[in-house]
Amino acid sequence: MLERVLQPGPRAGQASGAEYDDDVPPQRQAITLVQNGAALSVESALLGDPSLPPGKRPELTVDAGALGGVQRALWETQRCLLPCMALQSRDPSTMRPLYWHVVGRPVLYLAGIRMVTRVADRMQPWCLLISRPQLGTGSPLPLHLSEMTPRQWLELDGVEAWKHLRLDWLPVDKRVALSFPP
Repeated sequence: MLERVLQPGPRAGQASGAEYDDDVPPQRQAITLVQNGAALSVESALLGDPSLPPGKRPELTVDAGALGGVQRALWETQRCLLPCMALQSRDPSTMRPLYWHVVGRPVLYLAGIRMVTRVADRMQPWCLLISRPQLGTGSPLPLHLSEMTPRQWLELDGVEAWKHLRLDWLPVDKRVALSFPP
């Protein structure tokens, strides 16, 4: 189960007016890239469904093979990318944290679906990351963009977009996982 994403962002002690944090657990603001007409926009969105009852932990991913009808329609029109440097998941059998990165790629772009839900009296954007089980581990991990720019990928139709996603995460020791906070 995916637990958090490490995004490029302000480091501790640096002044910034950003609405996001570089360590993004469930239901926290994350940086997303979306297609807005002809322009690429940087917007913030919650990671995981904000409409869940308090205390219920949201899923951060949806399996690519299990997208329902509405999610498939959103894939065509509401795809997003989430910049990422590393991930933290949890081993389901031992409940120990696992840390992941991709060698040679300091920043990746995770594929997601962007949605909007009414929370209290306002509309809240949020996203779910598209995942597949990682070979050899069975852990579902997010698919990331291959060698293509975010703008190029967001302009593709949904069928073509699938062809440019990869799953090649490598486990790393926490000390080299780009310093996730405890």
